[in-house]
Amino acid sequence: MKWFSRSEAPPQGGASVSPASVKYQSRAFKAVLADVDRKVAEGGRPLLLDLGIALGSNVDFFAERGYRLQIADLYRSLPPESPVLEPEALVEPLAAALPASDDGGASLVLAWDLFNYFPLRALSAVGERLATCLGPDGIVFALLATLKTMPPGPQRYRVIDAETVETLETDPASAVDAPRYRQPDLERALSGFRVETTYLLRAGVQEYIFRRR
Repeated sequence: MKWFSRSEAPPQGGASVSPASVKYQSRAFKAVLADVDRKVAEGGRPLLLDLGIALGSNVDFFAERGYRLQIADLYRSLPPESPVLEPEALVEPLAAALPASDDGGASLVLAWDLFNYFPLRALSAVGERLATCLGPDGIVFALLATLKTMPPGPQRYRVIDAETVETLETDPASAVDAPRYRQPDLERALSGFRVETTYLLRAGVQEYIFRRR
């Protein structure tokens, strides 16, 4: 598979890209929200770390549930060559993009489809950094591609409700090969986490809930 830097990926909104809104039911998303909601019910103000792109409607959704929100936009915050760097070279850029929390860490990380865009060696560095950002028993929600191809870069996700998310897909002409990671691959790369739950969706996505060890 070829790993695309942001400068190589076809531009969003260009002639080869045709956005289309796609909604799907997410059992894993519902489950992770329920996990965080329990902390709110116990009087806490849990922190949610969103690795995706900021969307005003998502900020409102999580604020209304009593969450604190930190948005990293990780893929665009890292140097363009990050996906092909050795793990050691990613330590400083990841630390700058994902500063450690000083108040107990995040309860939930929304990784969305980001893991698809890092080879496993680089993904191990991402996982190590996320472990420092999470609180004890923290969880990560991730969407892994199961089809042969995927969009050229991480997609924008909009939360519709507690079990429905919406994404923008691109025209097949702009697609790149998907890594189609298997669970054992992910478990080795993300050694600081265990797979708690996984669901296969019809949309060509495998949902994962990873819990910090």
